[in-house]
Amino acid sequence: MVIGYLLSSALLAAIANFFFRRNMEHGGSSKAFLSLYFLFSLFFSILFSPQIFHAPFSPVMAGVGAVAGILSYLMLTFTARALQLGPPGLTFTFQNASCIYPGLLLSLFFGKAYGFVMTPWILMGFLLILVGLFISARALEKDTLIIQATKAVWMKWILYAIAMMSAQGIILSIFQWRVLLMNCRADLHWLLPWPCQTEEDIWFMPAFFAIPALIQLCAFWKAERRNFKLREAVFGSSAGVLNCICTVLLLLSTKDSGPLKIEMIFPLFTVSVILFCNLWGWKIYKERVKWLGISLCILGVLVGLI
Repeated sequence: MVIGYLLSSALLAAIANFFFRRNMEHGGSSKAFLSLYFLFSLFFSILFSPQIFHAPFSPVMAGVGAVAGILSYLMLTFTARALQLGPPGLTFTFQNASCIYPGLLLSLFFGKAYGFVMTPWILMGFLLILVGLFISARALEKDTLIIQATKAVWMKWILYAIAMMSAQGIILSIFQWRVLLMNCRADLHWLLPWPCQTEEDIWFMPAFFAIPALIQLCAFWKAERRNFKLREAVFGSSAGVLNCICTVLLLLSTKDSGPLKIEMIFPLFTVSVILFCNLWGWKIYKERVKWLGISLCILGVLVGLI
């Protein structure tokens, strides 16, 4: 079941990425797209959970969601700056590499007692995934114009890329950490200071989307001061709905991983998104699929599942 959730979530994320590309191709604004993207994600997160209007407010879970939402906005900001300064392929490689953060961090801080075990097979799988990502990036940069930059610019790019990767990695770690908060006593672990009940999780997702939605709407209005174009509205709102469903499936996967190792949830999701994005790029835009890199990523996931 959980693998089905992850593959479905990855497919929806890949389609949302396609809508973003189509929006930019038709002259749409990224600020307008992201405003509607987060706004509709927020709207549908509430629509899917109507019981939120009758449930007692959970400041802890809403606060955790808000922190993740702030990090989501910062991650997008860092991504935009990194794309301005350095090669896009390598930039997105750093972002995708964040998928190994939750397994490493939660295994380090919580360990076997909480279900996180870092085996040699998982480490080998992570290494294969990273190698596959960088091979794909090298292939991509051969197909595009590499930005010529000074050493100072490259240092700035590295800082933004690392900040972007760290923000994304912490967001994914929070997705899994919030599960540990539920039904735990406050005295179990110093990183679990606030015990929560399972039903309080309903406040996480709306808070997660509300912060970036508000910030993006303000940024859009401050920068452009206009109504949304029709294509921006169609692509942005559609991608937002898909993003909401994608997030629901991801959060469900973190609650019950079934036979799947919890350390491999986000690597499987990330590699699947990359595969689906490459497939629509090949089918629609006739782009070359980086089969060697993708194959190594898939092999890394399979090795990590041993």
